[in-house]
Amino acid sequence: MITRGSLSNSITRDDGDPVLVYRLTFVTLFPKPLGRFTHAPVKSLREVYDTPLKRLNGVWGTVGPQIHDLIKDWKINWSSIDPACFFTHAPPGEEEQRSLSPIVIWVGVVPGSTSSDGTHEVSQDILELLRKNAVEDAIVEWREAILQKLAGPPLMRHVDSENTTHYARCFLTALLGIPLATQGMETEYSQGTLTLWFHENKDKDGNPSDKVSRVSNCHILHKDTTVRYEHRGGAAKDHIRVCGIRRFQRGLHEIRKTISDHGIIANLYA
Repeated sequence: MITRGSLSNSITRDDGDPVLVYRLTFVTLFPKPLGRFTHAPVKSLREVYDTPLKRLNGVWGTVGPQIHDLIKDWKINWSSIDPACFFTHAPPGEEEQRSLSPIVIWVGVVPGSTSSDGTHEVSQDILELLRKNAVEDAIVEWREAILQKLAGPPLMRHVDSENTTHYARCFLTALLGIPLATQGMETEYSQGTLTLWFHENKDKDGNPSDKVSRVSNCHILHKDTTVRYEHRGGAAKDHIRVCGIRRFQRGLHEIRKTISDHGIIANLYA
């Protein structure tokens, strides 16, 4: 059985495969499951530029911005627009079953912001634009996706209390009591602190692990503590940030005050 959550099965190598919103093609159909014990095929993502489908390369510089304009004109809250191909793997001994998909215009939209009805018309316009530029048999796929920054600047090294920067930098160092706030609750000035660090000695396969985890209180991370949090594959993650807006501004104020105090002392000794 093919579902909107399994169409891109395994391309992220975890449980976060993107959720399909809509798919339109004039030629390629969904494969019909065969046999009693059928399963979703395993796929991996491929760039168009290193495949036999290179005919898109010569026109993407023109067609890409036009596709962007079409989506923008339909007021769809998009997050990414990429040309892609999907390679379907086969079980050992059945290598002849492997295949490469046609060109896919892979459009990411903010989760919950649009529906299949909202993407149907613009998908037809995109396919028609591609055919006018000699790109046949293409597919337009819309998935839930959101751009997220994967990492920020590292935390500062902690220093001894005798160091003049100790109290100014403490809210940005990897010590106990690090101020925390979730991205989703940051605007409500909800914040708390990190309680405990602990190291995972071995992973689930029994191999040595370098993973370090943190412990905090549930009410800091979730607005409704009576509801169990479940991360749905492909949905945006509610990242935990060091410092909410209010705590970060207070930290900046503490730094400015420290600089001012040292300036006064320097003038006294001058």
